[in-house]
Amino acid sequence: MAEIDAAQLAGIPIFKALPDGDIEVLRGLAHRVEIAAGDRLFRQEDAADCFYAVLSGGLDIVVKTPPGAERLVLHTGPGTIVGETSLLIGGRRSASARATAATVLLRFPDDALRKMLDAESLPAYRIVHRLAQSLANRLRELDAHIAEMSASEDGPPEEDLDRLRRIFFTDWGQAAQRVSV
Repeated sequence: MAEIDAAQLAGIPIFKALPDGDIEVLRGLAHRVEIAAGDRLFRQEDAADCFYAVLSGGLDIVVKTPPGAERLVLHTGPGTIVGETSLLIGGRRSASARATAATVLLRFPDDALRKMLDAESLPAYRIVHRLAQSLANRLRELDAHIAEMSASEDGPPEEDLDRLRRIFFTDWGQAAQRVSV
């Protein structure tokens, strides 16, 4: 297995400016994964037990709609983190990830980081803090996108907006209560 390069790891935007010791912790946790174009990294509803950093290549993140069709949510490339909500809330994957080209990733198992958090590891707290910041930024961007869609005369049908409201206000609030209990 190839050695994980500290400089390459430190170059991932979410890990930039972490102290060298934290980068070494991440190096110790990371496992290199290579997938071919068209291969699935994970499927929606799979058990979520890790997150990934994309080193090269790209992924399409897709969700299956109730009628069973897949919809592209996002295309990611090098430097992107995917699947990070697994560390924070566990559960199942909310989307599928498929390689759009030969892709190299780093896999970070949730259980190792959780053990570090239980031991009150400062590097683990800093890593989780960075992941939470990334998710908060995504939520802020989504809020702006929803506001933009709502303001448009030819925006989405009201039932789509209602579904988004349920997901981000009702369902999200219930998930937060389950986690805090």
